[in-house]
Amino acid sequence: MNISNVKKLIKLFEQSNITELSYADEEFKLTLKYTTTEEIPPKPDATGKKSDDSAKSESSHNETESNLKAIKSPMVGTFYRAPSPGAKPFVEVGKTVNKGDTLCIIEAMKIMNEIEAEFPCMIRKINIENAQKVEYGTVLFLVEPL
Repeated sequence: MNISNVKKLIKLFEQSNITELSYADEEFKLTLKYTTTEEIPPKPDATGKKSDDSAKSESSHNETESNLKAIKSPMVGTFYRAPSPGAKPFVEVGKTVNKGDTLCIIEAMKIMNEIEAEFPCMIRKINIENAQKVEYGTVLFLVEPL
């Protein structure tokens, strides 16, 4: 299977509702799985309300980050903050970026995928360390839209 076909297969997988796909032939084997590292929200108690502790923590979380948006990984791979080892990172906390600016690179299957800003924003938090593995949906950055 050539790389073009692999990319098409990944795109179809991302657009579908399935959570796992395996493909194999004599020369090639591919397995795609959706996993998430997102925090599971607290369950309501018997009355249907959230516990006081979870409500307080959610309230304080919302007060400090209500205006922030998460930029999530669109794929499984390795997160890189810079274009090459020793190079200056694409972004730092406090930096303002425009739509289309590169935020990071995610390496997947030896392909370097640039992750770009979808809107003008200010970087408020970088959640992932350089060269760390990420899953689909991992929050990479918290940003403040401008």
